[in-house]
Amino acid sequence: MSDPQPRTRRRGAAALLAAWAIFAAYVVAARGIRNSFPISVFDMYQGRGTDTAARVVVRDAAGGKHEIDAFERFECYPTLPMITEVKRFCSGEHQPLDYVMRDQQQTLEQRLVRGPSERPQGEQVAIVSRAWFLAASPGTPAFTDCVIAHCTAKRKDAP
Repeated sequence: MSDPQPRTRRRGAAALLAAWAIFAAYVVAARGIRNSFPISVFDMYQGRGTDTAARVVVRDAAGGKHEIDAFERFECYPTLPMITEVKRFCSGEHQPLDYVMRDQQQTLEQRLVRGPSERPQGEQVAIVSRAWFLAASPGTPAFTDCVIAHCTAKRKDAP
């Protein structure tokens, strides 16, 4: 009768060799794409963030800031304001997140009045890109506005 020990040792050695081969393949692949998960340093956490944050908002006559969905029945000049082209109209600090701008553009388009009406309803507002300057000091950050369009719009909660 043969001894089962050599067969068990060969299986154990083969499993260990396979594990090392898989690990070596992972290390080579991870080095190739420069991502050694789970011990990676992710790019989004590597560098320092920007000193500005921007968002497209509606500014009322008193200078108050509101979200686009707080209004309805927009009548604007230009007729179809293009929020998604804010980078063309405004300086470099006005760089809102692309996916947020697309959502805001869709919301605005749903609430636009097509064609001029005889008596626009609502109040005078401006659609602006507002850039906040994030300083290390406490308090409300300073900001600048870049006008994208002038509109008349009705507040949702107005009678």
